[in-house]
Amino acid sequence: REHAVKWRDLFVPPEEEPTSRRAKKRLKIAVVNRPVARKLLNAMDARDNIAAAFPEHDVFEHHLNGTLQEMIDFFPMVDVLVSPHGSQLTGIMFMQRCSAVLEMFPHLYYTPTYFSSLARMFQLLHANWYVSHAAVPTGFLDLKTRLANTNNNMCPSMEKLVSAVDELIQKRQDCIDSI
Repeated sequence: REHAVKWRDLFVPPEEEPTSRRAKKRLKIAVVNRPVARKLLNAMDARDNIAAAFPEHDVFEHHLNGTLQEMIDFFPMVDVLVSPHGSQLTGIMFMQRCSAVLEMFPHLYYTPTYFSSLARMFQLLHANWYVSHAAVPTGFLDLKTRLANTNNNMCPSMEKLVSAVDELIQKRQDCIDSI
């Protein structure tokens, strides 16, 4: 863990002081979608519903091109990230401590510890959401099942999405207050 943090610190500017983060009124909430498989089919609706629910914050949709420089520039400024499971989440390592990540999984594609362990390593808040009408799988889905369903897209409920974002905003504030 300490080596990963040292490597990250070579690229990322120092964190804001906890006092300035406590006083921060306008959070940056980003909806990051994928270009193909496991994407949000209603990403613009997600952005618009989150923005309507939290008009005091800046809410935007962003498409990453995948370069390291873009991740270094983008992720440190995000306070709450909403994204489907995928490689774009490797950039969460550049987020500031106590920032929050909502990672969504499509039906029959569930790997709950993959990015949550990265989030934990960098002291981020992380929540999984299995976007399916089926029950959340207990344990891990086998590789054959995941590979057969890797192209499943998602259309999450806006009510549940807004609720999940609200919960992460509160947990982020509690985390910052505890520093």
